[in-house]
Amino acid sequence: SQGRFDEAEKVLRYIAAKNGRDFDKDAEKVFNGESV
Repeated sequence: SQGRFDEAEKVLRYIAAKNGRDFDKDAEKVFNGESV
């Protein structure tokens, strides 16, 4: 089940938005092995 992952993603997106960060851009950097 992906439920737990979905919840974590929601939290991360919420935190990113609260901090004025672009979650998708940050995630892309992490997947590419760059530091955020």
